[in-house]
Amino acid sequence: MSWIDNIETVVFTIITGDNKSYTPKWKNATKDVEYNASIFEFVEVEGSLVVRKKPKGRRFDLEFYFDGENAIDLGNNFETSARNSRNWTIKHPFYGDFKCQPLSLKQDNSALNISKFNVSVIETITSKYPTYTPIITDRIEEQLNITNENQIQALSDSKELDKNEMLASVNSMDTTFSNIITSSEELLEFKNLVSEATTEIGLTISTATSILQSVQSIINYPATIEQTIEARFTAFKEVYDNLIMSFTNNKNQFEALAGGMIAAMQFSSSNNINDSYETRTRVLIQQENLINTYNDYVEFLDSLQTDRADSDYSYIPNYIGQESLNTLMNLASSNLFEIAFEAKQEREYILEDDNNVINLTHRFYGLDKNDVNLNKFISVNNIGLNELLNIKKGRKIIYYV
Repeated sequence: MSWIDNIETVVFTIITGDNKSYTPKWKNATKDVEYNASIFEFVEVEGSLVVRKKPKGRRFDLEFYFDGENAIDLGNNFETSARNSRNWTIKHPFYGDFKCQPLSLKQDNSALNISKFNVSVIETITSKYPTYTPIITDRIEEQLNITNENQIQALSDSKELDKNEMLASVNSMDTTFSNIITSSEELLEFKNLVSEATTEIGLTISTATSILQSVQSIINYPATIEQTIEARFTAFKEVYDNLIMSFTNNKNQFEALAGGMIAAMQFSSSNNINDSYETRTRVLIQQENLINTYNDYVEFLDSLQTDRADSDYSYIPNYIGQESLNTLMNLASSNLFEIAFEAKQEREYILEDDNNVINLTHRFYGLDKNDVNLNKFISVNNIGLNELLNIKKGRKIIYYV
């Protein structure tokens, strides 16, 4: 139907929260639509990356009138009905039917025989929110367990396991991971896992499943230690690179160990223990590192794949294991994107005059009783003793917003 037909057939109606129906005369209403969006800026890239999410509720500015000898009474009755906190239902010739809540209401009885209203309403959803959804970190940990099980099963099915190479890999992990564990309690727990895995590898009755389960415990442990995201990733990447450099021809074993390392990296990225994700830049760098390492792993497996699968020397990556690892990668990357959406953005400012840390901290963060912001400002900008009292003009200052 045309807009003219809508005006002739659709009666402008407001059903207030007390379920009373009003049909005043109306003028054209304006409609505003805003979107949930975030803007990402990169130092070496011109322009901005705008990530737009779902639209917010539509906003309408309504103008309508009650007229006639009962105009004042009708207007007052409407104002009383508007006090009910339940949703309104509006039927509008131009905008259709929608549920809404009034944000402001203005009643004007200055003209004779007319009670004029200006009402701003915003469309509301009717579902009860927030609804329960699984915490993303729980989903990532669950997918990690699934991925580990699939990789263990794939290696067990292949019956291809070199104990000497496995022991060498464990020793490499022990050296690298021990260097980033700062807590004596965590280090002791990690060393116990290494000892258990070493013992399991040496047993004559051990199986591929039992050995890889013990080694997976070593691989996953650093993902949750008291350490920065960057330090954990660097350690995982070092072990991963060592696996590639020491690779001989045991393809299934490499797939399981390196795949386990990639999975642990992804799980580690969801454990922001030491506030590594304070800024968007740090989050996006971590996301890029994860994606690049995962892609490198997939490309390396692809280079190992043989054309045929019907000989003793053939190799094709395990589909189930790789599918679950890809799912984990998507979850971890998506989680980082959501974190970046909420994270602070790094800004730079060049001092126009000499200044000091107290004034600058107050300007960019505000001062606090425990000097948390002051210490953060000093740390972020690498303020040394010679700059504590006076920071020279032209100095670049970094702050987060």
